[in-house]
Amino acid sequence: MPDYGSTDLISNSDHHPPFSVMLPVSIIGIGSLGTFFTSQLRLIHPDLPINLLLKSSTALQTFHEPSASRPASSLLVRDLVGSPPIITSSFSATSLHPSSPSSITSAEDAPPIPILLSTLKCTKIVPTLKLLAPRLRSPSSTIVLLHNGMGIYETLIRDVFPDRSSQPSFIIGTTSVGVRLDEPFGVTLSGLGQSTFALVPSENSTPRSTSTQKIGQEHEQDGDLSRMPSSSEQALKYLSSLTTHPNTHPVELTSYPTLLPQLLLKLCMNALINPLTALHSVLNGQLITDPSFLPLLRELISENSKVLTKAHPAYAALFTEEELTRRMWDLCERTKRNRSSMGQDIDRKRETEIEFINGYISMLGRTVDVKTPVNDRLVKEVLELSEHGQSRDDIVLWDSIISRERLCP
Repeated sequence: MPDYGSTDLISNSDHHPPFSVMLPVSIIGIGSLGTFFTSQLRLIHPDLPINLLLKSSTALQTFHEPSASRPASSLLVRDLVGSPPIITSSFSATSLHPSSPSSITSAEDAPPIPILLSTLKCTKIVPTLKLLAPRLRSPSSTIVLLHNGMGIYETLIRDVFPDRSSQPSFIIGTTSVGVRLDEPFGVTLSGLGQSTFALVPSENSTPRSTSTQKIGQEHEQDGDLSRMPSSSEQALKYLSSLTTHPNTHPVELTSYPTLLPQLLLKLCMNALINPLTALHSVLNGQLITDPSFLPLLRELISENSKVLTKAHPAYAALFTEEELTRRMWDLCERTKRNRSSMGQDIDRKRETEIEFINGYISMLGRTVDVKTPVNDRLVKEVLELSEHGQSRDDIVLWDSIISRERLCP
């Protein structure tokens, strides 16, 4: 057996909090972020049942085979400073699309999923959750969404879980962690940022608290430590526990009204940087060093500012042209050597998330009667450049979204 030179931290369980009952977690989207977050959960919770829902039987076979850098059925995380890689294991894994008909179990016959963490790209979330919906249509299930762009939650509520009596709870997150996929199930941590999560308010998800301090203390206060917590409460506990190990990263739990402006700012930064770097095949830093980009950036900043200030007046101070310019300039400077994820998608002839980034801003513009010709043009040009742009059969019809009012302050 090869010497992988790894640091196996799974046995170090001194840092994770006790759970009377550990609800299993299923994870879809085992790419860069999925590999990183799954590895983090395993570090903190050696006994947590974690099931990887892989996209194909080929991916399942690859996972169970060793590579030159990782053992079979394991995940590998490196850093950029040369520390020994961290290898985590003890996962179960199944394929969403088994190759053998005899191995196919219908979603109706499969067991319910209490907690699902999705790190899929926006373009894959809706069709994948349609496949898993029979296992998630229950108020006792919780779905954690971690992705770029916006509009996925509204689309899921409209198209996949329209019956409020059987809707799962949703936790939405955002992260500034930088992770590079080196090989299947092997990543390099390129930037250690922070992740923030919030429970989306709904009739079915009303936990008694959502702050980092209070989660985990409720059952001590009510004296019933043996009672199994709801899936939402336990999912939030799992996420907050990621801060308790020296090899994990900062995680903040907050309220949805507090998270929403963070999501909108990230959306706006992605809408400014991603399509231009993708269309012109440049690094982020070139947007602020090449004067030819400045006129278009000014137009796009002005357009985004008008849309967001009118759609979300409570956060208007965050979306002035001056504030958006300052934030974009700072982000391009800090990530000047980076290639945007959309640029990488174009390079690899993969679907982009343009409809959920600039397309979402265009949708907001139509909602509040603000014209968005620059965003509209960028969406069209990126779709034309993308190999799959003109053949998508699951493009969201933004004008028909009816749930936005539930989330807007």
